Amino acid sequence: MGLRAADTYANCIKAATPLPLQDLVVDLRERLRAVCRELDGADPRTHTQKLATYHAWMALPLKPSNVRGPSHVLLRYLELELSRHVLRNIARFCLRAHTLRVETGSWQSHNRICDKCDLHDVQDKKHVLFLCLCLEMCYLRRRFEEQFADFAGRTHIGDTGAFYFDNIGAEDVKLFLLKQTYKSFLFLSETMDIFCRAGNV
Repeated sequence: MGLRAADTYANCIKAATPLPLQDLVVDLRERLRAVCRELDGADPRTHTQKLATYHAWMALPLKPSNVRGPSHVLLRYLELELSRHVLRNIARFCLRAHTLRVETGSWQSHNRICDKCDLHDVQDKKHVLFLCLCLEMCYLRRRFEEQFADFAGRTHIGDTGAFYFDNIGAEDVKLFLLKQTYKSFLFLSETMDIFCRAGNV
């Protein structure tokens, strides 16, 4: 469904003849682009689809549909020498296969508000990366302070050691997540450990 030459492909399969692979690849890429175009501008904090969150905050730009080779760029964490635990945490974070309250609120009977701080904000990627006031996250942000250099003018440091940010938008979240540095991946993994206790699940 959704492929321009769907009838041609179906007939090839029925007749057990080779598929025109170049055409199929271009059609599949166009279909992927159409799905992404539908999600352009979707607010990941209010949209319920996981794909909207991934598209807004995690997805790397697609290559043109007629270019040979893969239509996407491989996420860098898959190419680095990271422990299995760190890889698992990053994959769970990227794919929204975690237990942040934005996710568990869709299948458990609770609101999606963060239970680790009193900010009364949805516990999603934006919240845990930049806004949560729980001391564990504040200390973690301070340890990885160089990863937040792009947001230096918006840093707040409280008397209790709170280290958080102000005026963070969806583009800022994407900018941070697309850094794809070794240390940023370690930060994401430790964030998962704090909020999801991913190593124990």
